[in-house]
Amino acid sequence: MTINTIEYDDRATATRAIAEQLARDLGQALADRETAVFLASGGNSPRPVLEALAQADLDWSRVIVSLSDERCAPEDHDHCNMAMVTDALANGPAAQARTVALWEAGDTNYEAAVKRLNAMLAPLMPFDVSLIGMGLDGHTASIFPAGAGMDHARTGPGPFAATEPDPLPDEAPWPRITATLPALAQVRSQHLMLIGAEKIALFKRLMATDPAAPITALATASGNKLTAHCCG
Repeated sequence: MTINTIEYDDRATATRAIAEQLARDLGQALADRETAVFLASGGNSPRPVLEALAQADLDWSRVIVSLSDERCAPEDHDHCNMAMVTDALANGPAAQARTVALWEAGDTNYEAAVKRLNAMLAPLMPFDVSLIGMGLDGHTASIFPAGAGMDHARTGPGPFAATEPDPLPDEAPWPRITATLPALAQVRSQHLMLIGAEKIALFKRLMATDPAAPITALATASGNKLTAHCCG
């Protein structure tokens, strides 16, 4: 299987190029549809891209920004992905976008939260643009190699599922809500950020040897809709 791959010499070049491509994809989505849906990723690597994207000259009032996954942490916690994404998009035209959190302060039941999300966002599928990452165990979004809810996350139904990786990562020990693999695979324009030689090498190895790894399964299902952006 051949994956669309773009390699960059440095982070600044990668940040600028990825942000520009996301803006083009969202602009095309807005030209084709009344509302565009963008699934962003949490973590440190995407933040500079989102900050650059926030300056794009788009009709952000017609864009829904949500997440590929969320850690079910308090909104004011450093581990909350939505807090980071909202903050990164706040200083520019993108502040006009509508945000849809996967986990809200009043939520106490993961399955109820998933039911709410699926009712709200399923009518907008397939989503338009995604920016995702990959962990060093091959997970993407919060679809991990093992844990509670992973069968649902891999197969659906519905665009979102509740998961709990096993083991819970020490650096982020929270249950999760994640976009399902079928929902991610249907996104019209998908962008995978791979920062660092270790992740790039792992991605290539998993693609060649491990079809069951979450990132390989997504790449296989997505076909040419997925582009890997690599910066070692």
